[in-house]
Amino acid sequence: MIIPAGHSIFPFIPNFSRLFSENDVMIFINAAFLLILFVLAMWIVLKCGETPSEAKMIPALVIYAAVSASILLRFGPSLEAVKGMILGAILLWASLSDLKSLNVPDFVIAALLILSFVGFEPSELPSMILGAIALFVPQCVVSKLCKDRSIGGADIKISSALGFMLGLEKGLFASIAGLSAGIITMFVVRKIKKESGREPFALVPFLSAGAMLAFMI
Repeated sequence: MIIPAGHSIFPFIPNFSRLFSENDVMIFINAAFLLILFVLAMWIVLKCGETPSEAKMIPALVIYAAVSASILLRFGPSLEAVKGMILGAILLWASLSDLKSLNVPDFVIAALLILSFVGFEPSELPSMILGAIALFVPQCVVSKLCKDRSIGGADIKISSALGFMLGLEKGLFASIAGLSAGIITMFVVRKIKKESGREPFALVPFLSAGAMLAFMI
């Protein structure tokens, strides 16, 4: 019996050559390579650098790998995907630092500002500037008026830098989503643990989650 070209010998086994072209396979291989490369790079940074917490390294890498995989599925192996994975790495470091010391090094802000110009279009600059101002000014006012310092300097710097990178609309979305998630989460956690609501908490991880969500929209 002669089997026609492109048909499987066993009809119950799907013919994967029809499902995936050679170009699709190469895109998948490139994406997988990028994912492995960036996870490895992040592991080196966390292992060789002054890591905020050794115990949090494995969960952090798992989260980073999941976020990177989502970015690759969203953008494919492109410059935008590389930018997103670098952004994820920077925000992961900032989150770990904030969880440990409620502080974020200034080089993180510088890295975010530099990354903002990757794939930059001049027409986006007004929105980027407005995004930074719209997040910086209100938070500074709240920080000055509130004696308990409910919003820290690191939170203001991170959110302002993200507003510059993402632009006005996405920057506001990231900030509102992150602040809402942080406030609701900590309210529930403190109610369960019966803790006082006046102690400061790490807000950068929530802002980072909002930023990554805004980046992928």
